Amino acid sequence: MINLFIYYLKKFLPRKDRISSNFQYRHYLFNELIENIDTSNFENFRILEIGPRDGEDSQRLASLNPKDFFIIDLPNRTKNNLDWIVISSGGKLIDIAQDEGKEYIKIPSGLQPRAAFGYLTLAISRILDIVEGSDYVSQLNEASSYLEKLTEKAEDSDINKLSLDICESINKKTVIIYSGTNMSKVVSSRWKTQINENAKSKAFVGYLPEVHHNEILSWDADIDGSKNNYIVILIRDKNEHVQISKRFEFTKELIGEKVNIVEVNLNNQESTLKTLLELVLLGDLVSLNLANRLNIDPKNIDTIENLKKLLGG
Repeated sequence: MINLFIYYLKKFLPRKDRISSNFQYRHYLFNELIENIDTSNFENFRILEIGPRDGEDSQRLASLNPKDFFIIDLPNRTKNNLDWIVISSGGKLIDIAQDEGKEYIKIPSGLQPRAAFGYLTLAISRILDIVEGSDYVSQLNEASSYLEKLTEKAEDSDINKLSLDICESINKKTVIIYSGTNMSKVVSSRWKTQINENAKSKAFVGYLPEVHHNEILSWDADIDGSKNNYIVILIRDKNEHVQISKRFEFTKELIGEKVNIVEVNLNNQESTLKTLLELVLLGDLVSLNLANRLNIDPKNIDTIENLKKLLGG
């Protein structure tokens, strides 16, 4: 449905700057979608959009009061205030929650967002458990105990040794990460951004079967350059479809002599959550050990801060 939605946006809608007002654009969007998309996918023919009160795309989103966000019903722009809860390490958002009598979860301060992954995951799980009656927190606690056992020996743990082996294979090469299930897609994205931010190294992701539609051909040219400058990491999942498993094997067969390949396939995959978190941990260790290998400060984000200054100027 999402791909169909994007397709129709590109095919039928004119650029926004060719329409005189936000309301006119919303009205045009509404009519085009109703005309060209199967409306059975929409409840009561309604299309919803979330945005700030003034309807403008803006960098001010981060500074807006949560009550300034609402759903507008196109094209009538009916306002429906939403209930909300704050997850924050402190500051203005928690002050607003307290003033408004809203629930909030405070996580430890001083951490960059990527380093607060565990705290944020737990906070969201608590909310889901309350709202949906799920048991994600207990599952996380069980997975946490499992991860603690994996890292008992710290630098001498098997998972850290595996991360060091992967780092040795990567060294200064550009990393291409392929995955084939929803879970492994999440993991590959985490690996990419952690390698980008912690090790300040280049990493990109691709997904099977999409890779086989085009990207697989890119390894045909400049094989020496690929061997010397790139490494492909395959993130495997025991729950991948049999056809995806075949595609992974065919991928190794077809490009294995054109680029170095590292396959990550954990032995213990008794639950999706444990597997996901173990793979996230492994990727984090890879990024940190790679940073150490390259003599890089993982905490340094000067380039991002400079970009923010330029955008703000």
